[in-house]
Amino acid sequence: MHEKAYAKYKVTVFDLSSGDFVFVEQFEEQRTPPAQKAIPFTQVSSLFQAEVPYKIDAWQNGINLKDVNFNLKEKLLQEYQKILNRIAEKQYSEIEELYRKKEENTATVMYLNEEKKKERMSKLFNDFSSGFEPVPLSKDSFVEYSAYGKRVCLKNLDGLSALRLENKETQEDLVLDIAFYIPKGKTEFEVI
Repeated sequence: MHEKAYAKYKVTVFDLSSGDFVFVEQFEEQRTPPAQKAIPFTQVSSLFQAEVPYKIDAWQNGINLKDVNFNLKEKLLQEYQKILNRIAEKQYSEIEELYRKKEENTATVMYLNEEKKKERMSKLFNDFSSGFEPVPLSKDSFVEYSAYGKRVCLKNLDGLSALRLENKETQEDLVLDIAFYIPKGKTEFEVI
């Protein structure tokens, strides 16, 4: 690491029980100590107590995808291609069903009401129908594991999701950050 490298962060607490972000407190900003020569990483730890009044159904009940006996990347490429095909064919109800669990979890952790949940999907579909076209999947994409090997996604060499759309008229890209897992007892990927 460069001798002047550091990371800093701060934690801000908001109360969302009313549906609005109400500031509660902000913890002191944390900063890592100066980098040490010949050590390629830095570490900092601190503790704060947070009350999280919800539980989400996510990757915890998934299988370890590092232990599967099939070509994981090939299967992921097929899933990504299915999504791109559905976007191209404007099969939005199928896409909404694919995203259902992901959106439920997002709505829970962001304290979104039904109206805001619908707005998120509506905005996505508006983008799909306003000139954004699927970009072919890159052969150079790679599998990125997370959640103790239970969650996977495909990334391009730039580190962003392999699932992309582009609007040639406006020269804009739309990157769809999506990940999959396979719940225990099942054999097919689900978006999480």
